[in-house]
Amino acid sequence: MQQPLISVIIPVYNARGFLHECLNSVTHQSYRNLEIITVNDGSGDDSLNILKEYQARDSRIKIIDQSNEGVSSARNSGIKIAKGDYIFFLDADDFLSLETFKEMVSYADEGKCVTVRCAIYKFRMERETIAGCNSLNAMNSTSSISYQDYIKGLLTGKYSGFMWGLLFPAKMIKSIRLKNDLSHGEDLIFLLSCMSQTDGCVVSIRGKSLYYYRAHENAATSKTTPNSIKSSIKVVEYAKSVLSKKYYLELNISYCILLWTMVRNILRDKQYTRSDAITLITTIRSISSDYKYTLPLKALYSFPKEAVQYVVSKVLLYSVYNLKGFGLDMFRRYYGVKL
Repeated sequence: MQQPLISVIIPVYNARGFLHECLNSVTHQSYRNLEIITVNDGSGDDSLNILKEYQARDSRIKIIDQSNEGVSSARNSGIKIAKGDYIFFLDADDFLSLETFKEMVSYADEGKCVTVRCAIYKFRMERETIAGCNSLNAMNSTSSISYQDYIKGLLTGKYSGFMWGLLFPAKMIKSIRLKNDLSHGEDLIFLLSCMSQTDGCVVSIRGKSLYYYRAHENAATSKTTPNSIKSSIKVVEYAKSVLSKKYYLELNISYCILLWTMVRNILRDKQYTRSDAITLITTIRSISSDYKYTLPLKALYSFPKEAVQYVVSKVLLYSVYNLKGFGLDMFRRYYGVKL
């Protein structure tokens, strides 16, 4: 019986320093039936030459060379030509265990719509494990969860909204494209789009890490600005447009968490003046009036700053499913939110 073909899509942009490690981890996989689609997204370094060198040695490698259009466009280009039974996304600065596809495909059921999720190892340049990376591996050891429940977990922050590290049935995502007009959150919208259109489940395999995710020092959360606020809320608007009303509660919880995250960043950033903070929070108010869970602007300034920070930290440091005690009581009492 012939092994299923897996299409591995790798967007590449100025990845010279990591590309050898990434490509070696794919070309040396113990599972051999691979289609390796690399998309050079207008790199200014010698990434394209590296790709050509590997292609000369391995006929499974395909190269798409395009002008710089962003990671979403690069992934879309890969999806368009993919011929595999399954599709897997890998970032050019990450790499895989040599047993990744052998392990993952063994959990895939060709008769059902099953997406396989592997354990992620998050590391810095020196490969030290980063404390607090458990959110990438939130599911229990080798467990299964329906797409409907997985979507709820994505919206409420229980599961990470990345599309890499997942083995997708090709029939599930071939008609889906990533949004090119989002500066962030495009992975999440992609997951919501494909999982909301069919019945199936996510199988999570734990134990040995199969995907190695490189965390860069400069990848910290960017400064909150009126434009970043609008971009973040646009993600929620897209989510609202692709999901049915049965996810209404989770959508509103997601929106509530998003607002609190932005407000927390504003309150904690010492570079903001009081006037700056008011301007930013007014922006949030002005573009969020149609949501059930809206932050009253006056509430933020009718209590001491330290009290607001305490409430924010209580709400944001835990999943909404685990909110207990004083933090939740304060949240309800001061801001009128009913969860």
